[in-house]
Amino acid sequence: MEIEQSHQQYIQRRSIYLDERYIKKILRKTGLEVFEIVNVNSNNEPENKQSENMKTTASEQKTLQDIYDLVDYTIEEEGFVTVDCDENITYINNTLCQQLGFKQLDLIGSSFNKLTIEKEFNRIKEITGIRQDGRASSYQLILITKSGVQRVYRVSAAPLYIDDRFLGTLGIFSDITEEKEDIKNLATSVQYHELMVKNLPLGSLILDSDGNIITMNPAFTRITGIKPDNLLNQPVLKIKFLSSLRYRYAIDNLLLYQVEFDLETDDIIQRNEHLYLRIRGYHLSTQSSKSYFFLVFDDITTRKIQQNEVKKKMDDLLILEKHLQETVTAKEKELQEKEWQLLEKAKQETNRELLAKIAHYWRQPLNNSTVLIQSLQDDYDFGELNEVRFNKKVNDAVNQLLQLSNTLETFRYLSNSDMVKQDFGLADVIDKAMNLLMPSCHSAGITVKTNLDENILVAGYPRRFAQAIVNVMENAIEALVERDTYEPRISISIAYADDVAEIIIGDNAGGIEADIATRIFEPYVTTKDKEYQGLGLYMARNVITEMLKGDIRYMRTIAGSDFIINLPAKLKEQN
Repeated sequence: MEIEQSHQQYIQRRSIYLDERYIKKILRKTGLEVFEIVNVNSNNEPENKQSENMKTTASEQKTLQDIYDLVDYTIEEEGFVTVDCDENITYINNTLCQQLGFKQLDLIGSSFNKLTIEKEFNRIKEITGIRQDGRASSYQLILITKSGVQRVYRVSAAPLYIDDRFLGTLGIFSDITEEKEDIKNLATSVQYHELMVKNLPLGSLILDSDGNIITMNPAFTRITGIKPDNLLNQPVLKIKFLSSLRYRYAIDNLLLYQVEFDLETDDIIQRNEHLYLRIRGYHLSTQSSKSYFFLVFDDITTRKIQQNEVKKKMDDLLILEKHLQETVTAKEKELQEKEWQLLEKAKQETNRELLAKIAHYWRQPLNNSTVLIQSLQDDYDFGELNEVRFNKKVNDAVNQLLQLSNTLETFRYLSNSDMVKQDFGLADVIDKAMNLLMPSCHSAGITVKTNLDENILVAGYPRRFAQAIVNVMENAIEALVERDTYEPRISISIAYADDVAEIIIGDNAGGIEADIATRIFEPYVTTKDKEYQGLGLYMARNVITEMLKGDIRYMRTIAGSDFIINLPAKLKEQN
């Protein structure tokens, strides 16, 4: 019953009817024109008395409803309100009711004061007074929702007339609450930005969601020379140095997908000067769905020029380094060549010494063989030759010749160069080296004691290693002979632990003087006659350290000297 009475009240208050032609005109002009309203009675004829207009027929009510259905259909997202001369609501569409939290029947017939604060209502009255002169207007208005929340609307209003008499106001309402909040937030952001960068050389631009520049700070103009008058409300990509594909891509991603960026520009020519910028793009969050964007421009010209200068100097240094490296490589190659020549010279010296010793050692066996053969002839001439005597002298001669052959074979083995790295038995190679020197030891009365482990293998070049052992032993033999040592002896031992083989070659010749001992492995260091070049131990060190990846050191003992050699090694696999 209450709803029906309200509806009747609504019908009575609507004494003004608009034909469809004028409604379409209203919608087409969006409420910014003065509209003439035709007032009709039940006979569809104009009347002059308002009291009679209050009475409407069913047909007129249907026309009225059709008119407002047309308004609701045409204006879907905006509010639509009509008020009479006393600011009472004669019609309000459902869109505005939903935004404010009311029902239509709650508001139709009520004072518009119900929807706003007193200050705003008084302003409306003043605007209405102006509108009676026939002028349309647009302004912002605060409306109050049913729950008491204030919302801001942009209002486009126009006066309604009938027969030259002001009848009320027609208004279209657009909710701009979120837009106002965004502007407030944006203003805060700009203020914060200006506060933060006031004393810093950072330029800044604030863009709307379409990429148009809405704020430009003075630092941007100072850095780039671009004035606000030329770019405000213009697309940011109109800035010439941002129009290249690289920066366009970054800005497009920022505007479309909120992908923030940080990049440095290439060399830019602004005001006939070189300019380098660091540009950072940020998305400014707001409480609404609208987006704003913030570009920060940092002048890095000085730093970039310094970097370019440093880079140029670094390039120059790299060129110099390359030249030095080539020079060093050439010198290293030259040193390696000289070292190789020294090693070959040392090898030749060793061979020469060995040949001299072999020639010396061969003289005695050859003399013995000659005497044995001659004694056979004498025994035969004197009739003293028998089978036993003959066999004994022949065997003695053969043994002398076999000794010569073994010495020659060992020398041939040591003289050949190693071409392939291989595993070799440490004890076997040391035995070969000792066999070559045993005649010298026997001749000098030197006792040789050995303690060799037959199960140790070393990876390397066996002939070169044998030559190194010969050189070390030769050094010991010569010291023992030169000093006429009492009961001269040489000891050779091999021990294995933790994948390392330790070889110790010792003698009792009294040791090497301290000033010589510190340089014992250098080339041309010798205590012998000038005809010896002092390359033996130098060659031994190079073979052991470079070719076998081991080490050798000298240690003086109570009785004489120890040469200690350490080599990477392994044990033979046991069958």
